[in-house]
Amino acid sequence: MPCLVAMTNSFYGFVPIIRLMGVFILQQSF
Repeated sequence: MPCLVAMTNSFYGFVPIIRLMGVFILQQSF
């Protein structure tokens, strides 16, 4: 199970980055 926990942690660490990139792209398009 440590592998699954590591994947989950990396996923939740990656989500805010995707969200920031999405906001940045939206601001650029306006």
